[in-house]
Amino acid sequence: MAQAVQRERWNHTSSILALLFNVNRSPRSEPAKPRDFNPFAAAESEPPLVKMKASEIGKLLLGRRNVT
Repeated sequence: MAQAVQRERWNHTSSILALLFNVNRSPRSEPAKPRDFNPFAAAESEPPLVKMKASEIGKLLLGRRNVT
């Protein structure tokens, strides 16, 4: 419960920080997103996507059988 309250407060705070950053940034820099300022969002980052061919996916799903 306490962690949920902290997450909600950081969501609010990080939104305000991103807004302040974007208002004062130079036109050439990229805009910030709230997750850039949220310590909880860094812990929940998604793993990078791995590109695979369909035949490789079939081998993973079906074992060592020949998939064409």
